[in-house]
Amino acid sequence: MSEMTEQKRQISESVESYRSGRIRRRELLQSIIRATGSYAAAHLFLETSGLAATVISTIEAQNANVDAESVKYPSSGQFEMTGYLVKPKTPGKRRGVIVIHENRGLNEHIRDVARRFASEGFVALAPDLLSRLGGTGSARKPSGRADEADESGRVSGDAEAIAALPLYGVIDDLKSTFEFLEKHPSVEPTLISSVGFCWGGWRRQARRFSTTSTPRPITRSSTIRVTATIRKHRSSRGSERWSS
Repeated sequence: MSEMTEQKRQISESVESYRSGRIRRRELLQSIIRATGSYAAAHLFLETSGLAATVISTIEAQNANVDAESVKYPSSGQFEMTGYLVKPKTPGKRRGVIVIHENRGLNEHIRDVARRFASEGFVALAPDLLSRLGGTGSARKPSGRADEADESGRVSGDAEAIAALPLYGVIDDLKSTFEFLEKHPSVEPTLISSVGFCWGGWRRQARRFSTTSTPRPITRSSTIRVTATIRKHRSSRGSERWSS
């Protein structure tokens, strides 16, 4: 049996165990890392195969009792943005939050953060800021090639593509993301905030200072509750990079 065939068999068995409930998300992700050889290669597989955006998203949204979907909306009249929208199942206007990804793009870690916000009562939108270059997992490098793993398992395509994004293009995409969320029927338009990770952290500040809107702050009690949830998530990652 070839190495590639064995890898496919291991992943297929793990996915089936996850679907049937025999293993949890954490164990699935760990098994994919073992099969592919590295975290970076596992990230690439999850995004290019669509497993993270479909099977994992559906099951984890059900587990968190939230609704999750991929959405599309225009940006600057030239590009189509893709985003991951998650909201509580109960009806009514909710606070909104934009979840801005790190330099690996919109991946399973960011989707999980968005689901955690939704489980705390927010409508969370995580935009894929690589949309204008083809999207996470398929983004064109400056050389024009799509993302790929090298012999050591490192994946540089998404990070290289993000580094090549024009700052004002990113700001335009974030403005469009804000406008999309602002108009969503489940969102209170005066209660929208944002959170960013790594590369997304200072893009969050760029969006904040470039927008003409002045959202009212989230209430203190809500901030404390969600901060505690995210801190728990961050502390549970440890050396495994992903948590359940």
